[in-house]
Amino acid sequence: MSKARQLADFSSVAPDIGRKNLIINGAMQVAQRGTSNTGQTASGYFTCDRWRWSVGSLGTWTTRQSTDAPDGFANSLNAECTTADASPAANDSLFLYHAFEGADLQQLGYGTANAQSITISFWIKATKTGAFQVNWKNNSATRLISSVQTVNSANTWEYKTITFVGYTGGAITNDNNKQAQLEMFFDAGSNFRVNPTDTSWAAINNGYSQAYGTNINLGNTVGNQVYITGVQLEVGSVATPFEHRSYGEELALCQRYFYRSIGGTIVGAYVDSNRVDATIHFPTTMRATPTITASSGTNYWYAYTGGSPDYFNAWSGAGGASLNNGSMYVSSGEISGPDNGACQIAFSTSDSYFQAEAEL
Repeated sequence: MSKARQLADFSSVAPDIGRKNLIINGAMQVAQRGTSNTGQTASGYFTCDRWRWSVGSLGTWTTRQSTDAPDGFANSLNAECTTADASPAANDSLFLYHAFEGADLQQLGYGTANAQSITISFWIKATKTGAFQVNWKNNSATRLISSVQTVNSANTWEYKTITFVGYTGGAITNDNNKQAQLEMFFDAGSNFRVNPTDTSWAAINNGYSQAYGTNINLGNTVGNQVYITGVQLEVGSVATPFEHRSYGEELALCQRYFYRSIGGTIVGAYVDSNRVDATIHFPTTMRATPTITASSGTNYWYAYTGGSPDYFNAWSGAGGASLNNGSMYVSSGEISGPDNGACQIAFSTSDSYFQAEAEL
């Protein structure tokens, strides 16, 4: 075989190159908020970063970052029903979703004749069999396309792949807002099952078709569970091997949306004898100006200037914030120090933290 022929053969093999996965934290490695959260009756980001568990009044749930995972993965996102709802009201819903900034999806070319197909792949395990519906939404154009997938065997890891054609009818807005989302519906009331599943691009119509094909109904029995990991969304019509990124890379990507600072010290200052201000510097530029909060409890914090620690239980509130830093202040009767001057602020318990949130 000639050298030219050998080169041609090699070029026909698609390389497994990085930065193809548009999902952040698809292997569920990062869980800045903690590895378990109980009593969920509403929607929110609870455990694994970038994954929002949406509970629309359908049961009570515990979510976890689990170590139950298929070969090649260390973690999964687990949700367990702890209070059942076997007869959901019309507007009740239960789904998992991942939201995207519009600026991160411009390579899809939506709104043009060259709109690209995408392929979604993931691993799923559930304690019961049945169908669940996966929706891909172009929020900018208020359109969605869907696919019904099936858990064929209970308590078994199964690999799923879905390809959705590109949308030529409307572009994804190029900004830092939520312009697209990937959803997995596991239960819902009748208002989400009015219209048949939209397997071609169709108008988003008040959720009427988002769970039409779902019959797994995870909320109907206490103890029902689902596990998800290895989620990949890539350009093209073929599912390729999962792009594993290091924990450090994945953490930095997550911290654009949420950052929790735990332990150590930060620099503060006594503005007067009864007020201390502190500045928090974020490790990466955040998506938008964040909301800053902090934990509270008996002697969770102290200011130190070289004398005795000046303990306090809670911060009075947040000061200003930007994309790169923010501030907190305490002005309660707990603080009593010098009229002015620098100090150290210490996180005095393992439960003491600041956090900044700019989620989609």
